[in-house]
Amino acid sequence: MYKKYGIDVEAVDAEVIMDDDIFSIFESDNVYVTVREGENEYNVEISGVEENANGYDDYQAEEIENVLINMIKADMKDFGYDFYTN
Repeated sequence: MYKKYGIDVEAVDAEVIMDDDIFSIFESDNVYVTVREGENEYNVEISGVEENANGYDDYQAEEIENVLINMIKADMKDFGYDFYTN
């Protein structure tokens, strides 16, 4: 169960996130997990140290992207800008 959204997911893949600084590459405390809900796959970055519901994901990325695109298109129409040809 992915508590943040209340959906049942299956972990498909997981890997420790590698960070770097000027001098070296090292393992971070976060884990990058690919999860599946039915036909859909999402990416989640969570703590690999403690159990919590905090993290980053792309669960709603497509919906958010579509809303932003439509907002930009609407704004461009106000300025007489053709979104597709310019």
